[in-house]
Amino acid sequence: MPLPQTILALELSTARGSVALVSDGEIIFSADFVSHRSHNSMLYGPLREALALCSSRPDAVAVGTGPGSYTGVRIAIAAAQGIGLAAQSRIIGFPSICAAPTDATTYNLVGDARRGGWYHAQVTDSHLVGEVTIHSEDELAAKMDARRDETWITFDENLNLAGTTIPAVCPTASKLAEVASRWTASDWDRHETTEPLQPIYLREAFITTPKRSHLVVTEPTP
Repeated sequence: MPLPQTILALELSTARGSVALVSDGEIIFSADFVSHRSHNSMLYGPLREALALCSSRPDAVAVGTGPGSYTGVRIAIAAAQGIGLAAQSRIIGFPSICAAPTDATTYNLVGDARRGGWYHAQVTDSHLVGEVTIHSEDELAAKMDARRDETWITFDENLNLAGTTIPAVCPTASKLAEVASRWTASDWDRHETTEPLQPIYLREAFITTPKRSHLVVTEPTP
C-alpha cells in the first residue's frame, strides 16, 4: 500500500485542542483552540477548513489517543473514525504524549494520574520507550532527582512536584501529523489497525457505590 501523502491530524487530549493537515510532508493547515468542556463545539470549524483543503478525502487520519481528557480523546477518535470511514482513509491512533512540541530528542513527561498518583513516560524520537508508569509523589521526585540532567515536561498547567515547577506544553496535531508524515511503510503497518481505536487509560475505571437513601413510604391519603 502506498504511503499516505495527505494526513489529517486531530489532538484533543488537553484543553488546547488542535487540527492540522500535512500534504507531501508540508503542513498546509494548522489551527488550535482552547476548550475546557466543549471540544465538540470548537472542533468542527477548523476541521471543515482542513477537509476543504483536501476535498474531504485525506489519505490518512491520525488521532492522539491520550492519556488526557477522557471526553476530548473520545470526541477526536469518533471524528477520526467517521472521516476515515466516509473517505476510506487509513486511520491510526498515536499516544498524545509522543506529540509534545519540543526540540528535545528524548524527554520525560509527567502528569497527575489522580487518586494520589503521578504518571511518567519517556519518549525518544517521538516513540514511547517502555510503558507509562504510575508512581507516588515521593517515588517520582526521586526519579526526577536521579535524572535531573534530562528534559522533563508536563501537559498539566502549573504543575509543582516536590517543590519543582515543571515546564508545561500541550501536544499538537501539527506535531502528530509531522511525525506520521515521516513514517516508513513498516511504521504504518505497525500503527494501523482495523479495530476501533481506544483512549489510553492510566488506571482501571473507578466505580463508587451510592449510599443508601432512607426513604419513608407513606400510604396515600384516601
